[in-house]
Amino acid sequence: MTMTFDYLKSLHELPLHDTKTLQCALPPKIYSPALADVASCHPVYSSQLKGAKSLLRSYFDDKIRGQSPLNCLLLGPPGAGKTFIAEAIGKSHDRNQVIEEINLSLDSDAQVILAKIGAARKRPRVVFLDEFDVTVDGSSVVRYLLDPITRKEHAKTVFIFSGSYLKNRSILNTLCRNTADFDLLRFLFDVFMSESNRDAATFVRQLHQMSALYRESKQALSPNSDLLNYLRQLHKIRDFLSRINGFVIQIPDIASPLAITDPMLALRPHEKGKRSEVFLWKGKVLPEDVREFAVKLGNNACKYQSPIEPLLDYKNMILTERLGLVLSLLPKPEWKDSEKGRDEPELPRFISHRLLNYLVMVPVEHNVRSLKFMIEHCLEFNRVEKNSIVKVGQEEEQFPNGEEFLLRKDLRLLFEMHVNKEPFFDSPTGLWRLLGATQNHDIFKRSGAELLRVPYDKEWKDEMKRRTARNGNKSNVP
Repeated sequence: MTMTFDYLKSLHELPLHDTKTLQCALPPKIYSPALADVASCHPVYSSQLKGAKSLLRSYFDDKIRGQSPLNCLLLGPPGAGKTFIAEAIGKSHDRNQVIEEINLSLDSDAQVILAKIGAARKRPRVVFLDEFDVTVDGSSVVRYLLDPITRKEHAKTVFIFSGSYLKNRSILNTLCRNTADFDLLRFLFDVFMSESNRDAATFVRQLHQMSALYRESKQALSPNSDLLNYLRQLHKIRDFLSRINGFVIQIPDIASPLAITDPMLALRPHEKGKRSEVFLWKGKVLPEDVREFAVKLGNNACKYQSPIEPLLDYKNMILTERLGLVLSLLPKPEWKDSEKGRDEPELPRFISHRLLNYLVMVPVEHNVRSLKFMIEHCLEFNRVEKNSIVKVGQEEEQFPNGEEFLLRKDLRLLFEMHVNKEPFFDSPTGLWRLLGATQNHDIFKRSGAELLRVPYDKEWKDEMKRRTARNGNKSNVP
């Protein structure tokens, strides 16, 4: 298998100031802010975030529509950052908006939950209700939410709901589908019991057996079967979902971007004219996500040479999304700031291609939560002697040394608690050697320890503002 695309080439977009200036690691230009504090390269997700901001503005400005609550849904796997996204959406129309957060799994009394929701607060309100799909007092919380989300007493109130089990649009669509109530096995059993013709009864019995085997195999292969069975048992769940009258946003799952295909290291071909071998879809990404992504880009199925190409495009986009997220989470040095009384910038920080590859590709247990933990607690700085020139805006500084990000060896066990157990990801060095053995790009002919400079905090903010302005969304940046 040959990997014909190296996504890290996208890092090299900014021109070098001179031969001594070290390349600054910035994400590809398609990674741009959708809201003030949220950037993405996912076209569907970005569009949904911008649509949510527009919806909140129109809702609070519309006196007639604002007489009833606006009920919204935020989908995403555990650890995807739903609380952070809910706060970013709530503050998108007003940076001073206070977001009320209520975790429904922390209260065992339904009356306490209703009291928190109905508390007299300053209007307009944005209320984030997490874990709405849990049970309280042996009963579904959903049944207690039906009243407050329809009452006019909650005018000018935006309710944003998220759950642990209702985590993607595929589950939502299946849950809302009326055909989900039809039990084929029960129907065939009833037909068999009422059939007097022996041959017909034998045929129905064989059909029942085959259907039972199919259901068992489908449930064994489907990662959502247990979640659907649980959600269908929640009392009034369909009535609740029918009252969602606002936005429905699904946060991209970036936990295991390489696991989308088999072989794992297969990426989208970069050079035109080169044909890829046939790759297998591993079921980690839902087909409707890929189809929605391709349609959003304006690419119909007929424009692809093979059905696997939109999947590889989607996989490359998720890798780019993960790359932008890693770079945004890396602790950045601060530039000169006269307001804080500091005239000298902090030392530049560097990260090797090897470690950056690892942080982007490694499969994590708890999505963004695990990735953030790994970066904040499992990395350390090592002083390196590297003469470099750094130019930020119109200011330029020369440094004789800097700081390099390294994995802390004493926290290896803690680090591995957040990493899915895959043989490819035992260490950054092991992954780098595997990457080098599977393709022939010049970047891998050089040492995997080649350093990229982490942007200064001011550099990063200025670049995000430029990208926002370029996209015509100046109001997104505070």
